[in-house]
Amino acid sequence: MPSGNAGSRASTSSITGAWGEGWEGSLKGGLGFTVWAALIIAAILAYRLSPILHYGFVRAALAAGLLAGILSGIISVYIAVKRVTLMSGGISHAAFGGVGLGYLLGVNPLLAAIPFSLAATFLALALGRKARVHEDAALSILWAGGMSLGILFVALGGRGFGHDLLGYLFGSLFAVSTFELTLILAIAACVLAVVALFHKDFMVICFDEDYGRALGLPVDRLNLLLMCMAALTVIGLIRVVGVLLAIALLVIPAMVALKLGGSLRQVMASSILLAVSFIIYGAWFSYMFDLPSGAAVLPASALLFALAGVEKALRRP
Repeated sequence: MPSGNAGSRASTSSITGAWGEGWEGSLKGGLGFTVWAALIIAAILAYRLSPILHYGFVRAALAAGLLAGILSGIISVYIAVKRVTLMSGGISHAAFGGVGLGYLLGVNPLLAAIPFSLAATFLALALGRKARVHEDAALSILWAGGMSLGILFVALGGRGFGHDLLGYLFGSLFAVSTFELTLILAIAACVLAVVALFHKDFMVICFDEDYGRALGLPVDRLNLLLMCMAALTVIGLIRVVGVLLAIALLVIPAMVALKLGGSLRQVMASSILLAVSFIIYGAWFSYMFDLPSGAAVLPASALLFALAGVEKALRRP
């Protein structure tokens, strides 16, 4: 496991420091109109949901959504800066193999998806590094292999492709069980602890792997650790937006935040706020119109991405 020693961290601060001086400096420029618009809309929709907060399943859904939003907002920045969005898509689709395995074994699909997704991530990185398989080929194997295995496992389990399975494919936020909420909480604690320990090292390998090697960082192990954190984040997103649309929350929040610019910490903060806002949109539309929560998240996030492009254009001198 990466050492993350003090000497290494002192060296890595130079590359991350170039993009921001801290929360105080990042807030001077503000969060931008797009982020504020997203937050205001999310606050209005959250208020509209307040009359049903006395239901336990609603509180569980919003708690799971909040945790998943925080995780995806953080991890999406690493993914966007490192430019491994296709890898995140492969991981999210491979997770369906774990969901199917859970159906076959009769255990909770999210629980079964954890070791399956981690193993698939390790395999994809090993294929690229050891077997020298081209990245596109490794991603194709990961993407198609996970989905096909999931379908096969579900068919062998004899339970058919019912409504519950569709919830894992497209998201079913209000179906989050107490066990699944506890599992998402444990995943969040694990991912946040790792990010707190290795954030600067992650940013170095995301910007420049060769520079990381020159500093003596264990780049390959850090890459594996980062992708494993992405895999765990996907597990946290499955109930919220579904396997097929998890890539949206692993990509769009950071892409919007990066479009708006600012310091590294401002980008990270904007990404988290946007991801949480997107999930609130999905929760409201899912409850009001009986829609899959994942399908409700994507149009709103795409519109805000377009709005961020307009804001960026208007900022130009």
